[in-house]
Amino acid sequence: MRRSTAFAGYNADEAVSLAKSRVDGIAGLASLALGFLCQAVAYVIVVGGKSVPTGGRPAIGAGLAAILAAISVFVIWRAFRRRALLRVLIEAAHYEPRGRYRLRWPSGQRLAQYAFALDEFLQGEEKEQAFVKRVFGVDNVGEAFQGEDLPPPEAFEDD
Repeated sequence: MRRSTAFAGYNADEAVSLAKSRVDGIAGLASLALGFLCQAVAYVIVVGGKSVPTGGRPAIGAGLAAILAAISVFVIWRAFRRRALLRVLIEAAHYEPRGRYRLRWPSGQRLAQYAFALDEFLQGEEKEQAFVKRVFGVDNVGEAFQGEDLPPPEAFEDD
């Protein structure tokens, strides 16, 4: 429901959805490229004169190797997806609302919206800045899009 709702100017849920699609697309393309590379290596080996046994046992071995490759890709994707997603969202938070220029520091306000869209907003957080720093693992954030070179003084407070 949140993603289908129209917002004036900006929709954090849609931005998170697009970031997830980007990360998943990169992982999908990488796994396809790896599959094509393995297929090309096998083709070169066969063309080079290596005999390949046929029959039931080699077919089962090939099937198990394919299943193992698929499981490996899935495990690697699961292990790195969150980190990659947070990196994409941090980079997106560096841009001013129209996306024309990149600011030096990410917007804390934008990151808080992303965290809420990721359903990682925890009740009882005393400071939005501290929450954003913890979820995204960043040190310096601005409250909004100030267009400044340096973050506001609040970015350096110890919580």
